[in-house]
Amino acid sequence: MQKRQENIVITAKIFSLAVSGLVLLFGILMAVLPEEMMRALCYSLGSLCLLIAFAKIFGYFSNDLYRIAYQFDFAAGCVVAFFGVLLLVTPEVMIPRLGTAVAIYVLVDGLVRVQTAIDAQRFGMPYWYLLLIGAVLLVGGAAVIFFLALPYHRVVFTGILMIADAFLSVIVTMYTVRVRVRKTKKEADFPLPHEL
Repeated sequence: MQKRQENIVITAKIFSLAVSGLVLLFGILMAVLPEEMMRALCYSLGSLCLLIAFAKIFGYFSNDLYRIAYQFDFAAGCVVAFFGVLLLVTPEVMIPRLGTAVAIYVLVDGLVRVQTAIDAQRFGMPYWYLLLIGAVLLVGGAAVIFFLALPYHRVVFTGILMIADAFLSVIVTMYTVRVRVRKTKKEADFPLPHEL
């Protein structure tokens, strides 16, 4: 049973990393080819959102050792899935609001990563402050999108924002997701708090 659960955590981790790679690629395309990306943006981004949603919800139920990276991902996955469906069903409504919608998602994701960094510090992880710095920068970048009026610049900076979010997601996944599923002091890489 434990081996099966460990395999689920490994699968969730790999899937999360793969989806982060797709977000990174999509962000690069948006930043480098904004005009070309505008044409197929809604359908491709809507499909990507559904993949992100599945990865988040699957990660939430994977029961990794510390439960830091995926602790809010059920709600986040549902919101991203809803956003993805809107992009696929009503692209003409979503296109003008795309930069703002992505900025809101990344802003919320960045704030969640701030809490992840704080939780990592509580667990005694040595480089938690790097996660915190990355999350704060991500939140700041998302806030900048709200002040950009030109659609062209919105697409470019939205792409850059997606690249930053993907990088931070990879770092958080690699650093905080552990394969073993039972929370015991013997299995931890560093001392766990007494309540665990």
